[in-house]
Amino acid sequence: MTNTSEKPSTTNEKKEIIPRKTLNKQNTLIKFLLDQTLGALFNTIVFIAGMAALKGQDYADIVQAVRAETWGLMSAGYKLWPMVSLLNFTVVPFEYRMLFGGLVGMGWGVFLSLVAG
Repeated sequence: MTNTSEKPSTTNEKKEIIPRKTLNKQNTLIKFLLDQTLGALFNTIVFIAGMAALKGQDYADIVQAVRAETWGLMSAGYKLWPMVSLLNFTVVPFEYRMLFGGLVGMGWGVFLSLVAG
């Protein structure tokens, strides 16, 4: 007589393979450099031009504002954003990167609003 309470063992069970999460240093460096150069310059110019346009300035005044304010604002941003980017790309889990960047960005937006006002 066999014991029916035991489940037969199956040798065809598939084991889930979980990929090892390692930091790709080259990929992280590329993302960091693009973020801190092209991304920073683009966002700064768009902010300055957008604020000038909202104030009703004409094209020539907007171009002048971008030329006058871009490097000073980027200099201020370099005191915050490199550390934020490094933390975001290396420490913050992928699923929380948007949240983390958004929260810091909100604080940065408050700072920019105070400076612009």
